[in-house]
Amino acid sequence: MHGDSGMDKRVNTLLSGLEKIVSAIAEMRNVCSDSHGVGQRRIAISDYHALLAVNASTTMAEFVLSVAGNAVGDD
Repeated sequence: MHGDSGMDKRVNTLLSGLEKIVSAIAEMRNVCSDSHGVGQRRIAISDYHALLAVNASTTMAEFVLSVAGNAVGDD
């Protein structure tokens, strides 16, 4: 997601923060997990960290789908 220079700075900061969360989740999944065999840097996370990752991913996915839905409706 790219920020919009015409958008409020706080909204752009929020989008940037969400993007960082999603990147961290992807790194945990791809580098530190056992999805492709036991990773060299595998980490153990607590249930509450897993819940945070799932909820953040859900929030970002809902946001992206909402933006995409609005873009389709703009035609």
